[in-house]
Parts: sequence; C-alpha cells; structure tokens
Amino acid sequence: MKLPNQLYINGQWIQSKQTQEVLDPANLEKIDIVSCATEQNVIDAVEAAYQALNAWRDLGGLERATYLRKFKDRIIETAEEAAQILSSENGKSIAEAKAEILYGASYFEVYAGEAQRIHGELYETQPQTQVVVTNEPVGVVAAITPWNFPQAMLARKLAAALAAGCTMVAKPDVQTPFSALYLAKLAEDIHLPKGVLNIVTGDPVTIGKVLMDSNLVRKVSFTGSTQVGKLLAKQGAETLKKLSLELGGNAPFIVFDDADLDKAVAGAMASKYRNAGQTCVCTNRFFVQKEIFPKFKEKLKKEMAKLKLGKGTDSEVQVGPLINEKAKTKVQELLQDAIQRGAHTEEVGSLPQLGGHFVLPTIVEGAPKEARIFTEEIFGPVSVLYEFETEEEVIKLANSTQYGLASYFYSESVDRIHRVRKNLDYGMVGINSGRVSSPWAPFGGVKESGYGREGARAGLEEYLVKKMSIQLI
Repeated sequence: MKLPNQLYINGQWIQSKQTQEVLDPANLEKIDIVSCATEQNVIDAVEAAYQALNAWRDLGGLERATYLRKFKDRIIETAEEAAQILSSENGKSIAEAKAEILYGASYFEVYAGEAQRIHGELYETQPQTQVVVTNEPVGVVAAITPWNFPQAMLARKLAAALAAGCTMVAKPDVQTPFSALYLAKLAEDIHLPKGVLNIVTGDPVTIGKVLMDSNLVRKVSFTGSTQVGKLLAKQGAETLKKLSLELGGNAPFIVFDDADLDKAVAGAMASKYRNAGQTCVCTNRFFVQKEIFPKFKEKLKKEMAKLKLGKGTDSEVQVGPLINEKAKTKVQELLQDAIQRGAHTEEVGSLPQLGGHFVLPTIVEGAPKEARIFTEEIFGPVSVLYEFETEEEVIKLANSTQYGLASYFYSESVDRIHRVRKNLDYGMVGINSGRVSSPWAPFGGVKESGYGREGARAGLEEYLVKKMSIQLI
C-alpha cells in the first residue's frame, strides 16, 4: 500500500527536502521515508490552524459532532488497513494494532456527544444584574504524541480538541509517523475543513521549539516521558500555555491471598505484556502475598510460555519487538543491574530469528528496592516479583515511587477493596482488572506522572476556558 509520508498542512500534502527512514523494529527493514518539517513548515502549520480557528468554533457543537461521527465511521471502515500500517511501524501484534484503532475511534463517538453538551452558567445574584459564564475553546492546540500508541494517543487528543472547537497541529513520533498521517488522510475523506488538523513530522527539537515559542499555540497536550514533560512545562511557562502532561509510570500490581488467582494471572498478562510491555500503564512491580506467591508465579510462568514472539503482522504473534536498540539496551541494563544486586532472572520462551529488537519475557525475583528495576519504568516484557505479608506493608511499597499513573490490585474482600482503593496514591486504579483505560473515564496521573485528564467530560474541559460577562438588565 502507498503510505502517506508527507507533511499535512492546511489541507495540503507537503513534500519536504529533508526526509528520514522509518524501520520495521521486527526485522530492521526500511518501511518508507517520511518528510521532516523545517521551522517554516511548522510556522505555516500553526498559522493554518489559527486561520481556521474561528470558522471551526462558529460551526457549533452539533455540526462539529457530525464531523466527529464521520471520522469515527471512516476509522472503523479502514481499520484493517490502518492496523497493518500500525503493526509494521510499531511492532505490536496485528490484533493489538486493530484493537488500538477501534479504541481510538471510540473517542470520536464519546466526544461527538460531548460537543453537543458544552454549556454555561447564568447567575442573577444582584438586582438587575446577570452574570453569564460560557465555556470557549482554548484556541490552537499542539499535540505531541508517542510511538507506543501512535493512532490512539492522537485520536483521543484530536477528538476532544475538535469537539471543544479547537484546531490542532500534531507532532507524532518520527519512529511511527504513518499512523498519524493516515488519520490526516481520513480527515480528507470526510472533508474536514482545511487547517483544522495539521500534522508535522521530523526532529522533535526543531518542531517543539516552534510550537512552544509560538504565541498562537495556547494549549499543549503531551504524552511521553517525565523528563520531556518537565522540559515542556518550563518552556510553556514563557507564554503561559495551558498544558496536559501524561507522563511515565511505575505501576504496582498487588495480589492478596483472597484473590481469584486465575483472574489475577489473566489481569497480569493483560497489564504487563501488551505492546511487549511498552505502555505507560504496564505493570512494573508485582507484589504477591507470601502464602500464594508460589502458585501465582507458577501460573504466570505457564501463561508467559504460551506467548509467541515475532513480527506483529504475523497473525499468530502475541509479542512484538521493542521499538529500537536504545529501548532494548535499557531493559538489558536494568536486568544486569538487578542481577549485580543479587536478583535472579528467568527467561521464558524463545527469540525469533528476525534480527529485530526482541527481548524475551523474563521473571525477576529478589531485586532489592535500591535496584533500578524497582524505581524506573521498565518499558519491556519483564515481570519483577516481590513477596509481601501485610496490607500496610504492600501499600507502603506500592506508593514508594515518584510516579502515580496506574495501579492494580486483586482481592475478593469488599472491605479491603475500599481501603486499598483509597490508599493507593495513583490517578487510576484497576480493581480485579488488568486494564484501566476507557474513553468514558478520565485518564491521567498524579505526582510525576503529570497532570490533566484525557477521556470523558474531564478530557473535554482540558480544551476549554471560561469566559465571564456581566450585564445590567
């Protein structure tokens, strides 16, 4: 298939003189080249979004909702083709890729409804005086999205921004540009007005500087590392941009002795091994109550052994490669550090003979709390197991991190469920579930996992600002 590989600015496909190769992480073969934006390209994209802003805002919520539903329908119609693109550039299994496509589509349905429910407030607290509060679009939005969910992360930002009446300049990761550019192709199919969506690919420093320095860009939504999020927060202070930051995580997965072990293991596989462990909500640390630790480990290892590694477009594959050599090296360094500190590791399965960035699913036991693998986000198919004895002990261990994105626990006790949910210091808690994300619920973290929310009504509000007027009557 012909991949969309040019910049998309003001409804036009722009070929840049600068290009970059995009490689399949499963076999390191070239997929295609993609255009890399110059500073002027990014300036043009911002200007196009600014020029389109008023007309898009003035369409009204009902008309914007119509576009959003057309977008959703087109995404679903082309899901098979889009999943092939996503799997090739990201490496995840074709089943996961298609699930991501459909997950992204669901945000357009949710925000089509929300676009029609943007309401204000009226106060008459003083004689002959009305105070009117309206919710207005914040303006031009910059969306900076990661490689691990190249379609869904842009879809949920874009759907909320469009519903609110904002226009957008999006910068996907240059390692996975084609899924984002494919959304631009679908925007053309539904005749989205020119300038409402613009996509620039290429060097993050070049693009980021223009977006952060621009006075026309009033909001930035970023999904990525805590390190980069902190940098953007500093840069955004210069123009006082509104920011949403969905950053790193260090998710605990707690299994109490009254848990249903089969359900807990199924949840562990879902929360740890999707996208080869490369998600911000993937479990990093498993805490299993001492009495059931051997059984849990045995069941987990048995399920891990069923995983087939390989190229994601192979329908039999469940686990693909890591995104690049740097990611693979980091996981290996974390494992080596743990071993040097006394941990024991056990690899499960076999590597495919493809030459890509593969890491075997691995169990780690005995890693001390000082090990990097306890404190850092792993972003790989590695399960670090710890025993615990009391509820108070495990809550303290689970919360002993600067991150606060996702957490999980399994218990059949109603009283314990209420206590643990309250005491886990995380923005999201999966209770007897290995998944925490839904377009109908607010997604986001606390502490150094960032601020702001995506999904549901809370996600829409990130793209709105309140305007107050006082009128004498």
